[in-house]
Amino acid sequence: IRKISPACGCTAAVIESDKISPKASTFIRAKFNTSGFAGVKDKRISVYSNDPENVVLTLALKGKITSDVIVSPMRVFLGDVAQGKAADAEVRVSPEEGKQISFGEVRSRNDLLNVRAVPLPKGGKLLKISLSKYAPIGDFHGRVSVSTNSKLNPVINIPVIAHVHGD
Repeated sequence: IRKISPACGCTAAVIESDKISPKASTFIRAKFNTSGFAGVKDKRISVYSNDPENVVLTLALKGKITSDVIVSPMRVFLGDVAQGKAADAEVRVSPEEGKQISFGEVRSRNDLLNVRAVPLPKGGKLLKISLSKYAPIGDFHGRVSVSTNSKLNPVINIPVIAHVHGD
């Protein structure tokens, strides 16, 4: 085995032995940090080897992550945004019916992505998300994080995607 490469930083993989004799096997232990995710997720791990018939083998981790928080929409796609123009979206976060969930800090670590939280009835929040007019040309990938007192979802991550184009 030459290399093991998870598709994202939320997935880790370790191989028991990187040398495998013909007709033998080894174990790959994989872990997916589900914090901040909800719903059906599919994470992939690429395994690169010197096997001429299977140079790259893809392993898939797939499952449904349960949540006691409702996020709508679960991701924000701002679409095509003209450079020099701001783009806005709204996301609602609220507790599942009958759950006593409270929401704490709401933030983005990206200076080009601003978020403001407005309280909603029954303990929810309306997140007003704005992409700065100073975003450079190209694909934008950011996220908004919301801390909660939930044991299942202590942090909710909401991906924000846009394509900024010029004239």
